[in-house]
Amino acid sequence: MKDSSKTEKKQTIEVAPDTDLGMCFMKQICSLIIMACFWGVFITACSSNNSPSDVVKEYFEACKNGDFDKAVSLIDIQDEEADRTKRRLQKNMHPDREEYHIIRNGKVEILNETINGDYAEVEYSLKYNGKEEIHEVVKFVKVFDRWLIDD
Repeated sequence: MKDSSKTEKKQTIEVAPDTDLGMCFMKQICSLIIMACFWGVFITACSSNNSPSDVVKEYFEACKNGDFDKAVSLIDIQDEEADRTKRRLQKNMHPDREEYHIIRNGKVEILNETINGDYAEVEYSLKYNGKEEIHEVVKFVKVFDRWLIDD
């Protein structure tokens, strides 16, 4: 007669010595971090500088906030000219200057935007003191999918 009692077999799973579960986990975490960074950069790049009109607004906002590095980054200029342009902006945005008060207290209104391929023009008005206005047309060029003020 056969023994009807069940015998338990213990199974052991051996992991190959070259497989390290910790390393696999770390690779997955690194992959997730890289993907999160990629999407963060992608979303940021897509959300700003969408149009020449946006650049006009960004430029004036940067000047109002004293962020001259940001303002200069919106202009299509050579590196050697960037420092000179930044110094000129800083000088013009000194509280003793009229430009400072016009930009700080002014409100930009976009009147017209014309895009022709990689070139564009934006007509805007800058209203200040409740009644005075400055009308200007700014030219733009698209460089590596970014609209920049054409200096």
